[in-house]
Amino acid sequence: MPVHASGQESLGEAEEHKDDKTSFLSRKFAGFLRRSSAVNAVRPDDQNVIIPANSIQARIADRRRSSPARIITAVDEEIVFGVKNYAANSSNAARAVNEDRYRIISSLELYGKALVTSDKRVQSYQDALDKQLLECYANEGNVPKMDLKKLAKYQSGTNTEFFGIFDGHGGDHCSSFLALLFPLYLLLTPDFHENMPAAATKACTAINTEILKREEAKQRGGGSTGLVVMIRDGIAYVCNVGDCRAILISKSGVSALSTDHKATNESEKQRIEDAGGMVLYVKGVARVNGRLAVSRAFGDAEHHEYVIAEPEITTHSLSPCDEYIVLASDGLWDVLSNEDVMATIRNHPWLSIDEITQVLIDRAMELGTMDNVTVVIIDVRKR
Repeated sequence: MPVHASGQESLGEAEEHKDDKTSFLSRKFAGFLRRSSAVNAVRPDDQNVIIPANSIQARIADRRRSSPARIITAVDEEIVFGVKNYAANSSNAARAVNEDRYRIISSLELYGKALVTSDKRVQSYQDALDKQLLECYANEGNVPKMDLKKLAKYQSGTNTEFFGIFDGHGGDHCSSFLALLFPLYLLLTPDFHENMPAAATKACTAINTEILKREEAKQRGGGSTGLVVMIRDGIAYVCNVGDCRAILISKSGVSALSTDHKATNESEKQRIEDAGGMVLYVKGVARVNGRLAVSRAFGDAEHHEYVIAEPEITTHSLSPCDEYIVLASDGLWDVLSNEDVMATIRNHPWLSIDEITQVLIDRAMELGTMDNVTVVIIDVRKR
């Protein structure tokens, strides 16, 4: 089977340099395999090789160079307490702005501990929520950094990884709110440690109630779909509201871990009609009350009786045969099938999963996607 560079890297420079060496060798071998002078896939710090300006590697390198120095704060979109085993990429693609948001936290337990130890004003998760701590951080920009050495002593046997994609519509305020606060709402639920499906369901209900309250107060609409994958003790919990999708790629093939909540879905159509709504086709697209193509979403106060934020929760016990979990917004799935995504990964064994995310985005754009595209690939081979 093809073996990809997993994208695993620690926060230390030594590990990152080691990864660069490994990636350099794999890319040089790739160039030999493809016998093409157009591909000299190496890291930008190799001064002896020229990288074509429009290559995937060049764009990945540009994205890395534009990233700030690695200081972890409570509002970062990626928070890694140790080893990185995923890749994430987001593009506005065919649209003028990107309303997609994603959030990745390698340990919700450590993240929660950091929230209540890095700021003296906060004594609990509820306190952080009531004081709108994260929103103040995000708006003011004065965010205390997390003390990784101090947090290390809180490391316990239980560790919950969090991967979320939130696809906004009618603006990015809802998707941004979800990305920022969904992890905190999860931690607040009393079921978090014992019953993850129940915790995810309660978190969705609570955060949607807050979103609707704010939409009413500010008299604005808009909403967002949400897809969250949490991994704990070898089990992947998938929480989906809307038409983002998660798939599992294993040695035996590919399978869906979530169901698209669209107005074309017969069971969703029946639910909407039973609630007094209707599904109308507008320019060939099925829409709830002629407006929204998604049948479940956060926010959307005008349609909240029909477009609900009730999540669909699925679980999967990871096995040695499993390789990758891929999450993506509908901008990818509108033009690529589950099998297409698997084939893309299989057909590029010389690329890291970080580069594969760029390949998938490029392919979606080539095929004419009309939406933003966000892709997260989780390497689950060594779990």
